[in-house]
Amino acid sequence: MKIEHIWTQYRTSLYQFLLSRVSSPEDAEDILQDVILKSVNSIDQLNDTTKVKSWLFQVAKYSVIDYYRIKSKLNLNREASSNIEIEQKWNDDEQSLYVELEPCIQPFIQALPPAQQLMLTEIDIYGQSQKAFAESQKLPYSTLKSQLKQSRLALKQLYLQCCRFETNNKGELLDYVQHKSDCGHC
Repeated sequence: MKIEHIWTQYRTSLYQFLLSRVSSPEDAEDILQDVILKSVNSIDQLNDTTKVKSWLFQVAKYSVIDYYRIKSKLNLNREASSNIEIEQKWNDDEQSLYVELEPCIQPFIQALPPAQQLMLTEIDIYGQSQKAFAESQKLPYSTLKSQLKQSRLALKQLYLQCCRFETNNKGELLDYVQHKSDCGHC
């Protein structure tokens, strides 16, 4: 049995079958081409030539399944890519807010008592470890942690006197608005 004869006989009915299962004529035509390739490559595996039609429709059915499987993977990849782009933009926006607020850090720290200034500058600005700072100041580590928390709260209060901050439920900065144009610290 010649493949050309088979295709002239069943092409239209296969196309209609595919068209009823996919959303566009172009997709149906693409899948039909895939079915043609598969049938050409494996026609010699068909044992009973009286079952050519059912075999072709079986190939078409599995080709439609493959089509939707690939399409769903592509959509997931696009969605994941889109989520990454949104997250990157979100992170960029968040970073730009921190960059805008950065010039205020030093003036606000300078407005604190000297011990708090030193602690925040060494730990939060220069990145010295809390344990190393506690040792250098001959403070118990637990005392330092408590004092650092108080210093950070004092710094936060200075910021809140100048600006209103909007955060999400995770505490990440979304936006800020200055209460007055010149709050005296930045």
